[in-house]
Amino acid sequence: MTGNEALRQAIPRLQAAGIPDAPRDARALLSHAAGIPPDRLTLHLSDPLTPEASAAFDTAIARRARREPVSHITGTRLFWGRPFRVTPDTLDPRPEPKFSCRRR
Repeated sequence: MTGNEALRQAIPRLQAAGIPDAPRDARALLSHAAGIPPDRLTLHLSDPLTPEASAAFDTAIARRARREPVSHITGTRLFWGRPFRVTPDTLDPRPEPKFSCRRR
């Protein structure tokens, strides 16, 4: 199975589970499972997945379909451009929301 085929199967599975932005999450999880940097994934989508990468991707998709955060599955989260290690025991860092200052 190639990366493209794996994505074609995974995206509808995540969408059926009600995951918002399923394509983005599936690509992030495939990148992680295959050990390919996210910015290089497109170059490798036609390559066959190793059995290990395929199994890791299936496991990751199942976890995401159960609403586990992508950062907990991959173990990292970017925060203001810096990677942080994330475990199920840590609070997932998120940037502060942007507020507008309007006068009434």
